[in-house]
Amino acid sequence: LEQLTFCQQVNFPANPAIGNHVQALILGCLGRYREAIDCCDRVLAVENSMESWVLRGKCNAMLENTEAAFTDFRKGLTIKPDDGELMVRIGELYFGVGYPQEAIASFRVARKLGGSNAMHLGMLMALVHLTLGDLQDCAELLHSAVEQNPCFTPATFLRDAVLGLITAQEGNFEAARQRFNRLLHTPRSPREAIALPQRLSFISVPMPQYFELVLYRGVCHFYNNEHAEALRDFIAAKELCEDLYESEVRSLTAPLVGDRISPLVSCE
Repeated sequence: LEQLTFCQQVNFPANPAIGNHVQALILGCLGRYREAIDCCDRVLAVENSMESWVLRGKCNAMLENTEAAFTDFRKGLTIKPDDGELMVRIGELYFGVGYPQEAIASFRVARKLGGSNAMHLGMLMALVHLTLGDLQDCAELLHSAVEQNPCFTPATFLRDAVLGLITAQEGNFEAARQRFNRLLHTPRSPREAIALPQRLSFISVPMPQYFELVLYRGVCHFYNNEHAEALRDFIAAKELCEDLYESEVRSLTAPLVGDRISPLVSCE
């Protein structure tokens, strides 16, 4: 807030657009996206700035003004068409609004252009493949991410869960059961999630929930003719799912803060 007050009080006679752009950056960090957009508009009224188009697009994305965000990003691309990071942002936006094929295409272009974090891009592509049911491609991308950063626990956890699904699809239910069982006994924070950029926090990509892993383990028990164990897991999965649903309902009653949902609700 002190930096914002300073920028509002100081004049930039050589280039007034600089002050507006800095204010927009600060307002965006504070979650005051509509005010940030107004500052971007003042910059764009005097110069065709790629940075301001991109920042405006990010703010519109956070406000879920999807069409406006796409327009802003594309205008930024007309200024710098070889910007790989901007292509990543367009892909993220496609992913967030439910166009996985378009998201994959954008990520592939971004990978060719370079200029973006390779591990982050690989994680995003893996998550899109997961939504499409392309488990093998998803597992390969997650494995690559783990090789690049072995300490990135969410990638390891998600990769092992996907490998468990692949093993079950292949009919090896005992090996799949063992995988899911190991994951259920792996210590982790219940709110641990794949970290997506704050600019698109409305894309919620949580780690596999406990109830899902218990359910998958129950399915493996069932196909192994271990019906008592399967029933136990199905009942436990149902109870865990109900607890999660009640928790989500409570969180939705949290008050709004500024333009965005309270941190208690958001997936940041």
